[in-house]
Amino acid sequence: MTTAAIVPPKNEKEMNEIPASFRACNKAAAMLKAVGFRLVYVSMRSEACYYALPDHPGVIRVAAHRYGRTEGRGSMWKVLGKIGFSGTEPENISTERIRNHVRYAVGQYFMARLEEVAPLAQLDSASASEAEGCRFESCAGRHQ
Repeated sequence: MTTAAIVPPKNEKEMNEIPASFRACNKAAAMLKAVGFRLVYVSMRSEACYYALPDHPGVIRVAAHRYGRTEGRGSMWKVLGKIGFSGTEPENISTERIRNHVRYAVGQYFMARLEEVAPLAQLDSASASEAEGCRFESCAGRHQ
């Protein structure tokens, strides 16, 4: 049962036997894979699975429980985004709700990388003239 988050069900009967939170994890994992994420690690203690883009630091954690470590596999990967569904999820979790969880986690994944490259304090102090080639600078007066 702990691998249900990564092993797709074979038929409708198997699908109905899997808890709603595991089915949601299957859908979330499929969405991540569809945009290029790859499974890089499966937890040995739980059903949590970790996905990453090739050549991109950090992972997104997909699990049938909401809380977990911020680092996977002995601190080898930093968890930059989390997708978690609890056992109290409604039986029919909508695809749109799952998609929203995935959108949020992918956003966290990329924004964490932005924080490493350009901390918010640095971005807050940047002036418009520092943004080379910024198209918004040329039309700023027209939209006031």
